[in-house]
Amino acid sequence: MSEEQITIINSKKEYDDLVSSTSDGLIVVDFYADWCGPCRQIAPVYKRFSKEFKKVKFASVDVDEHEDIAENEGVTVMPVFRFYKLGQMIDQVTGANKEQLREKLEMYQ
Repeated sequence: MSEEQITIINSKKEYDDLVSSTSDGLIVVDFYADWCGPCRQIAPVYKRFSKEFKKVKFASVDVDEHEDIAENEGVTVMPVFRFYKLGQMIDQVTGANKEQLREKLEMYQ
């Protein structure tokens, strides 16, 4: 696994396979865009959390490169962090709120 431990999603199939996993481990997906200021602000925090919360799988989806995924998931604001467990979305954090992101990671890990 890479040092940052964040999987970059490269296709809708890859995304679907990841979030439909029936593993009981937590999966967090960051929907972001390169032009999004708040996305750039929280990116280093997300990377740090990926190292800190070792039992959690972290992934990222660039909404400009993968409009099909963003549209299918109803993503209209960025960043949004979606939390998945047992193949179901269980929660989300909207915006670059690092305190809320940490709180949810601690709650669900």
